[in-house]
Amino acid sequence: MSTPRPDFLAALAGRNDGPPPLWMMRQAGRTLASYRKLREGTDFLTFCKTPELAAEATLLPVRELGVDAAILFADILLPAEALGLELHFEEGVGPVTSPPVRSAADAAQLQRRDVAETCDYLAGVIRRVRAGLPEGVPLIGFAPSPWTLAAYLVEGRARKGFPALKTFTYADPAGFAAFLDLLTDTLCAYGQLQVEAGVQAFQIFDTWAELLPPPLFYELVLPRVQRLADAIDVPVIYFAKGTAAFFEQLCPLRVAALGCDWTIDIAEARQRCSGKALQGNLDPTVLYAPAEAIQRETWAMLDKMQGDRAYVVNLGHGLAPDIPESHVHAFVEAVRSWTPDHE
Repeated sequence: MSTPRPDFLAALAGRNDGPPPLWMMRQAGRTLASYRKLREGTDFLTFCKTPELAAEATLLPVRELGVDAAILFADILLPAEALGLELHFEEGVGPVTSPPVRSAADAAQLQRRDVAETCDYLAGVIRRVRAGLPEGVPLIGFAPSPWTLAAYLVEGRARKGFPALKTFTYADPAGFAAFLDLLTDTLCAYGQLQVEAGVQAFQIFDTWAELLPPPLFYELVLPRVQRLADAIDVPVIYFAKGTAAFFEQLCPLRVAALGCDWTIDIAEARQRCSGKALQGNLDPTVLYAPAEAIQRETWAMLDKMQGDRAYVVNLGHGLAPDIPESHVHAFVEAVRSWTPDHE
């Protein structure tokens, strides 16, 4: 008889009685040779919008790494096109949107397009993935938080310190808050599109949560994250990078789980937040190290969460593209081989 697969959805609900489930942020591609081969000859945006290609990229880590959940292959900035902005990708830079939204006047020029029409290709990806997933492996959808989406749209690209973003935030608080509300409306529709197409869980990425001082984070970010989470009718994971100092402030959010980055000890995170599932949080740079080190650090993390029924194994951030594929397999093997009585 085969061993039952670890139950990701049960862990999110706090009722997992087996080994902890595993998936990795940015698992759909990047380090996999099969993904790089699949990408050959296709630009990234076209790849995301071609259901057969994006679905295959979503399925590859399930087949090759044996993870316990798939995450939709898409880019965090796809919702920008539903606001009438241009989106393209530059080598060595990443996603670029234009024109940048630097003021309330700029925000007023945005075109609010029908998200279901603008991003209809996602429904096709999701249906293909659901048809191709093994039994017991759920599909995770995702979106940026309104704040993180704003960070990219104001700067036009990732930029150290995001000075234009913070200038807009401080110079025109009311105008910026209205801009965030517009983004929240768009993201609610974007998330609902994914749920209606068949995703079974959803992660909100707040990659740039660390840019704000705590009082502004509480005022500007958390209420809009809650509104987005409330609009998503499947279990929601909220991953806010750089929030270890005020992690307990995330606990009142009505979400199923909180993702932890590597700057907080996972056992401490559990002490500070006992009412939710936790996800994380191995430092992804550990995966540059030899297999013995990967196993040691992974087992140390798992030891701390032994017996926790609401724990999902993940990294503290996404896989970097130059991490050797064999090291990713070593991480998966370390998770699978861990036992409570290991020596």
